[in-house]
Amino acid sequence: MDFATKLAAHIFPSRWLTALVAGFAVSTAFAGSIVLETTTRYDAAAGEVHWTIANSGDALADALVVTAFPPQGPPSRGASAFLDGGDSVSGVLPASVSLDEPGKHLVPLRIDYADASGETHATLAWARAFVGVDAATFKTPISAALAPPSSLCGGATQTTRFWTLGLAAHSSAPENVVATLRLLLPDGLDATSDAPRTLTIPANGIAVAEIGVTNRAFRRAGAAPVAVLLEFETSDGLHHAVEAPAKLQVGT
Repeated sequence: MDFATKLAAHIFPSRWLTALVAGFAVSTAFAGSIVLETTTRYDAAAGEVHWTIANSGDALADALVVTAFPPQGPPSRGASAFLDGGDSVSGVLPASVSLDEPGKHLVPLRIDYADASGETHATLAWARAFVGVDAATFKTPISAALAPPSSLCGGATQTTRFWTLGLAAHSSAPENVVATLRLLLPDGLDATSDAPRTLTIPANGIAVAEIGVTNRAFRRAGAAPVAVLLEFETSDGLHHAVEAPAKLQVGT
């Protein structure tokens, strides 16, 4: 099976709700399980993301911090909190999007936390900002998926310092789409200098790309959440944003 065929097998349609975006993460601590579910709402008038995280597990999520990565401006980071089993916590983070570009915009959120043993974990959630369009009827003609190395190499680890992520995008648009790629990586992991910055997706077709990632200073072993955001405009002048998340297994 060639590279393009493997990537195409990972393409899936978006399953996120339009007005409310949920993220889900499960981690196991030595004293139980942490099960976090994140819901978000974007306030376009205020330029803010409102988020709520609920822990339906039975273990404490400590040192929980939410960071927003808006398409405009620097990341914004919330205060540290703890979340016991059965509890929830809410917050608001500034996150500007362009109000001059009608369509759909994405604001990624990274949730970092620790279990009772001190081991750290992270997961991603997404806030969707709709500008000048109806969120209930807005359609995006692109679906995308990011395949981690284990999916492409039959479970074999490439190295502990370098990986190749595979990105695949499928288009139902009647014209070619040129998408700008924005890579979301944990601190300490970097894209290689030859990583593509754009991807041209043919009309009613599939495009694939390889994205190199290096471990510069990431010290935590385990699954690190990564994602590629595809942003583009269609011929009707509407802005679109699509997320392609994955988990990257990092060794020490």
